[in-house]
Amino acid sequence: MSWEALRGQVRRLEHEVEQSLTAYAKVSAALTGGASGLNAGPTETARWTRELEAAERLGGEIHTLLIRLEEADQALSAYAHGASSSPALLHTLQRHQEVLAEYRVEFRRLRVSVRQLREYAELLSGAEAAGAGVDRGADGFRRSGDLESGLSGGAPGGSSNTADPNLGREAAHVNGAHRSADTALGQGLALRDDLLRQRQVFASLVDRMGTAVTAMPSVGRLVSQIRRRKRRDVILVAVTTGVLSFLTLMWKLMP
Repeated sequence: MSWEALRGQVRRLEHEVEQSLTAYAKVSAALTGGASGLNAGPTETARWTRELEAAERLGGEIHTLLIRLEEADQALSAYAHGASSSPALLHTLQRHQEVLAEYRVEFRRLRVSVRQLREYAELLSGAEAAGAGVDRGADGFRRSGDLESGLSGGAPGGSSNTADPNLGREAAHVNGAHRSADTALGQGLALRDDLLRQRQVFASLVDRMGTAVTAMPSVGRLVSQIRRRKRRDVILVAVTTGVLSFLTLMWKLMP
């Protein structure tokens, strides 16, 4: 396959990945904004869950596209490093590899965000199920207390009436702690992705400088000549200064 055909395939895949990542980012932002309304009712929760499942399917499609783009970049690399290698081809290949690295970082960040939303939904549903079980247990305890008090002729105990609100507050505190931990973890992962992206940018700059020096040997020769001339000038100045200092000292010591 020719270079133009390979590059056309790579650019087409890059366009598809870019469009999919844009849609993925919009869905992730919408899910994050709608997560606060999960307790609004079963209809809202079901709609949010369907959108989350659609986002997860879109993430799988983007992962497949990234694999195809990586394979296309490998084919492009094999052609660029083949018999018809040239600095222009290597520069173009490097640019496509940088684009792939940027897509990977962005996809990893969005996938972590969607995964945190899934974990939050599962945690919330588990807390609701646990709360429902506690409510049933408390109702049963109150009924049994009422029955015993009725049989003994006494009044129902008041301690069971305060158990349910206390448990609800504890569950809310636990859920808040989990959400804070998820937020801190997401910020840490985003910071790590930014650092990785910066390292890739710096590495690409170093590679470009090396490629430029290799592509233009005259520049390298000019730099070497400048360094040799500078070294020679330093030696001449040092020798001249030493000779003049010696002559001046001898002149002063003469009677």
